[in-house]
Amino acid sequence: MCFEDSLHEKYERGEISLVDKNASISIGEPFLLGIVFIFSLIYGAIYDMIIAKENK
Repeated sequence: MCFEDSLHEKYERGEISLVDKNASISIGEPFLLGIVFIFSLIYGAIYDMIIAKENK
């Protein structure tokens, strides 16, 4: 079950409003994109180190 599905179930049960549901998704997405960006920077740094060692 993904994050959006769990929010949809809470909305159907009346635990959160539609505004809360949309706010949770809009707040969570930038964090996920930030994590992906950080991992890509780490991967790029490791890749550059490997290439630099091979070219010596």
